[in-house]
Amino acid sequence: MPFLKISEARDAMKGSFVGTIRSAGDLKSGTKDGRDWTKKVFIIEDDSTAVDMVAWGDDISKFKVGNRYEIVNPLWKEYNGDITVNISRYCQVKLIGTSGTQSTMEASTQSAPTQTNTTQSTVPPSDEYLQNRQKEILEKEAARNKQIEEKTKSVFTAEQLVDIDSELDKLIVLESIVTKKLTGETLPNPAKVGMLMKFLYDKLGAKQ
Repeated sequence: MPFLKISEARDAMKGSFVGTIRSAGDLKSGTKDGRDWTKKVFIIEDDSTAVDMVAWGDDISKFKVGNRYEIVNPLWKEYNGDITVNISRYCQVKLIGTSGTQSTMEASTQSAPTQTNTTQSTVPPSDEYLQNRQKEILEKEAARNKQIEEKTKSVFTAEQLVDIDSELDKLIVLESIVTKKLTGETLPNPAKVGMLMKFLYDKLGAKQ
């Protein structure tokens, strides 16, 4: 018996063909006229096109995704412009190729991303990454200091800046003396110097 391309059989609304199951829908069931029914819609394709194929009851178990079949004398139907091929009681189905090897490869491929992601999450940062990150932090800090310096010059007059420098020198010396008396250390506390500096800005009339 001659086999048509799926597109040829679809256009003629009759004819046998050879195709591979590409995907399968969900199993559906119900009752009509007191009789139970089950069906599943598969997508079957060849190199010309793909079409929905409806299998009923025991015929559902004949089909598996990836397998290749000869479909002889199926029933073609059109409903609301959609054409489907149905496995009827007069249709003959013959398995001519399986996809066992392909299915195993697909399963392996599907599990690969998870393994790859796990491996990547445990790799420590490289030296190059850490160096670039440190450089980025230093550049941001330098830009911030420059911004503060420019803002300070725009807020205070030259005379006020001279007074600030003089007062800061005194504060640092005073802080050093107090720190040494209390802790024995000679370095000033930056936090306290910062608080005193803000107080000095307010005293000189700095604008926020």
